[in-house]
Amino acid sequence: MFSFTRTQLPAADNGPDPEDVRQATTRAWSRAHNMLTTVDDRYWLREGRSQVTQCLELLQRGHPIDADRLAWLGVLLTSHAVRDLAGVVAARYGQDLAALLWMECSRGLQPDYVPGAVFNLAVEAAAADQVVLARAAADRALEIDPHCSCARALLCLLDIGARPQSIREAFDPATCESILRAAELRPYSARPVLPAQPTRAA
Repeated sequence: MFSFTRTQLPAADNGPDPEDVRQATTRAWSRAHNMLTTVDDRYWLREGRSQVTQCLELLQRGHPIDADRLAWLGVLLTSHAVRDLAGVVAARYGQDLAALLWMECSRGLQPDYVPGAVFNLAVEAAAADQVVLARAAADRALEIDPHCSCARALLCLLDIGARPQSIREAFDPATCESILRAAELRPYSARPVLPAQPTRAA
């Protein structure tokens, strides 16, 4: 049974140093904040798809995700459209690798940037019938972002005993193209929703 272990994957390092991630998050926040007024809104979904793919391929080869790449992905995942597309893209790499990516993000990102990753982890866990982990991940998403309606919906599905395949179908739009089409109609929906500006170290 699938158990969200790394036994079928090349071993990655323990991830970047938390202080490196904190500093990288400050840089990523500033980068995104400046770009919000200078790039076409369609950029964000394309960039999210590209970054999650690159992170998955790094992990697939047993390489760690560096602090700057991790922090930038965290910023991109503050967009619900990017979060959903990233979840679909990751799932196509298989449950083991998808779960590994979302675990790495959930452990490594600064708290304000965790909800998107931990929600995607909850979906992967629920789809693998790992109910305890799915509940813990969904609860963590809500703890950081009480307005995460998708996490509440997932918990409701778990409460009624929905089958894993039903949960996958409920949260998987089936194709990346469906998300891309929706974003074409509302390109602003793919913009990152930036938390408060990170505090710089003295």
